[in-house]
Amino acid sequence: MKAAAPRASQGATALEMALLLPVLLLVLYGMVLFSIMFAVKSTVAFAAAEGARASLEFQSANDPDAALALRRGRAQAECERAGEWLSNVQAAAYTCTAVAAPCVYNADLRCVKVTASYNYRDYPIVPLIGLMGEALLPLLNSEAESQVSTRSLL
Repeated sequence: MKAAAPRASQGATALEMALLLPVLLLVLYGMVLFSIMFAVKSTVAFAAAEGARASLEFQSANDPDAALALRRGRAQAECERAGEWLSNVQAAAYTCTAVAAPCVYNADLRCVKVTASYNYRDYPIVPLIGLMGEALLPLLNSEAESQVSTRSLL
C-alpha cells in the first residue's frame, strides 16, 4: 500500500508549475526573438556585401560616368535580391540603397556605397509582448563599399 502524501505538500507541484511556466515561456520567447533578429541582421549584412561585390562586375559603357551608373544599378539590384525574403515579409521595412561617387580619400577612385537596412522596431517579424520591443529593437543596418579605379571603368 502506498503512503499518503502529507497534507501540507498537496498542490505544491501545481503551484511550482504556475510560478515557473511564465518564466520558461519568456526565456523561450527571448530565444526565438533573438534568433529571428540574428537572421535578419545576417541577411542585411549579406545583402550589403553582395551589392558591393556586384558593383565590381564589368559593365559595358561608352564613358566612365555611364559605366559607374551601371555598376551602381547592378549593386542596387543585387542588394535587393539578396534581401528578398525580408521584402516579402514586410515590403516597407527593408530598404536598400547604392550611391556612386568619387572616393573621399582618393580622387582617382570611384566608390559605390551600398546600405541595407530593416526597421525591426516598426515592423517586427515576431510579435512583441509588453514593453520588450520598444527599448530593445533597433534599426538593423549594414554598409559595404567597393572601390573602382577610373581607368578600369571601361
